[in-house]
Amino acid sequence: MFNSSKSARRPISPFFFLVVLAFTPSISFSQPAAKESALRAGLIHLYKKETPMAIQSFESLAEGDGPSKAAALYYLGYSHYQGRDFIKAREAFQRSYEASPAPGIPAKEEPLARQDTSAAQDLPGPEMKTEAPSPNPHFQKGMYFLGARNYASASEEFRAAAEEDPSQAGFLYYKGYALYKLKNFSQAGEAFQEAFRLQPDYAPSSLR
Repeated sequence: MFNSSKSARRPISPFFFLVVLAFTPSISFSQPAAKESALRAGLIHLYKKETPMAIQSFESLAEGDGPSKAAALYYLGYSHYQGRDFIKAREAFQRSYEASPAPGIPAKEEPLARQDTSAAQDLPGPEMKTEAPSPNPHFQKGMYFLGARNYASASEEFRAAAEEDPSQAGFLYYKGYALYKLKNFSQAGEAFQEAFRLQPDYAPSSLR
């Protein structure tokens, strides 16, 4: 039984960025000082939850090339996620993975993920009106697996995230999305229903 009460708003812990960096493409210290400064500025805005300014900083970095591009795209994805724009978040995370796969995250799909998913279309984005889920290591890894199109592993990471904090509808939505891409429609439907029951206004209008 999931707890339907909304979790209290929690600030992002400074230690979160240590966890994020473990799954973020490494940044070369040889990059221009201007890019280092822009990246630091974006991280400060992200930490302070100044989401529009963080997005602006990371977008400017993501437009160029170089060792900072993948990291900028990763943090751009998290900024969109923090701003509750899940579709743009997923797109940025995937572009980040394509620019530089995260260390320790295999791109090879597992047997279950090798099914033909060409018929599975992207679902509409959720219309979030409440706070985005707090950072979770399993969520971070799950987003990278989505970028690698390794949907089986992604669903497992989102499942683990939901077990650690069952009050977050976002974890359940992404679990359902990964299962949907695997054409596991029965379990995907269950995950979506859990998310929508937990937070009714989370459901996309087309699915209400």
